[in-house]
Amino acid sequence: MIDVAKTAPPNTQWTLYGVDVSWTQFSLSTDLPTNIFFEQASVISLPRSWNVSFDFVQLRMMHAALSDAEWPLALRETHRVLKHGGSMQLMAPMKPCGNTPAILRQADLFNRLFYAVGMDPDLSQKMPQLVRDAGFRDVRCDIRMVALNKKLAEGGEDGNVPSLATLLLAAVNRMKAKAIELGCVDSAEDFDDLLKKLEADWNVDDRPMYGYFVIVTAHK
Repeated sequence: MIDVAKTAPPNTQWTLYGVDVSWTQFSLSTDLPTNIFFEQASVISLPRSWNVSFDFVQLRMMHAALSDAEWPLALRETHRVLKHGGSMQLMAPMKPCGNTPAILRQADLFNRLFYAVGMDPDLSQKMPQLVRDAGFRDVRCDIRMVALNKKLAEGGEDGNVPSLATLLLAAVNRMKAKAIELGCVDSAEDFDDLLKKLEADWNVDDRPMYGYFVIVTAHK
């Protein structure tokens, strides 16, 4: 979002809002572009004052943030805050490629964690219909391959740009406490060992390593 704000075409009047339930997810540096604002709110209950206010809304990487029952609410809220004719884009991961023991174990871990908290690990494949049910039209769905490892990721040669694999590993690491609580791993050490093996598998530098993502677009 910050990159978009900085690269807006001349003479455009773009105002961008970032929304999350926690302030810790925001970049609060003092040199932010002046057309960026952050709002602490839930996507299932956005500010009432935002009714019919936005030209474009993006929901990105929220597959592990909402339960099955909350997704229809989030999509209806997205529909509410969009202007008539506005667009939405939803990006949700499917799975990384590869069938190493660590990758297969991580997939099983995710499935168990998702089911334990009322989430469908395969919900991304049902997103187009959920978007239609929320009132959107012109719904399109594409499956995209995205490079996970730094060597192939755009900008990955810059050491300051993390690979997508690094970001996914950070997301997996945030599930550590719940994985231990539910008995999905034998111990904290077992979880840490899985993370190290995943990093070795995902951040390889001698061959491509891709992840699959669902991209859904629609209009109000």
